[in-house]
Amino acid sequence: MAQHAILRTASPLGERLQRDSGALFSHLNSKAGAYLSAREAAMDEDPIWELERRLWLEGISVYEAHLHEGARMIFPGMGILDRSAILDSLRDAPRWDHVDMCNRQLADAGGFVFLAYAAIARRGDSPPYKAFCGSAYVRKHLGAIMIAHQQTLMD
Repeated sequence: MAQHAILRTASPLGERLQRDSGALFSHLNSKAGAYLSAREAAMDEDPIWELERRLWLEGISVYEAHLHEGARMIFPGMGILDRSAILDSLRDAPRWDHVDMCNRQLADAGGFVFLAYAAIARRGDSPPYKAFCGSAYVRKHLGAIMIAHQQTLMD
């Protein structure tokens, strides 16, 4: 795959990414359900992962409640969207039926959290949507609000 060729050029980080991406691509091609490593299972305890899942699967009300006023999102084929454009794009858009988030990584800097993961989303009988994703959140007293999200297609 093209991803492997790119990852081989940088070392030792490239070696780690190549190893991790190999496991990821094996996972993506398996018919088994989502597999969580021990590290990922521990991260699953952070409620931000549940919020991230809800943003994929639930309606616009979740975005209205958890999207920062200055939020930006970057999507393939859509470009950079501000909060207003994000909400407008979701008003009539069908939500995903299911999403698997693999190779989960969380960087927590106190009041700021960054999530990185590979997503496989499904809607109806359509082919799965596969993207590498990054989301940035600001922690608040009673939860978190998203300030940025980006998706990069895998294929």
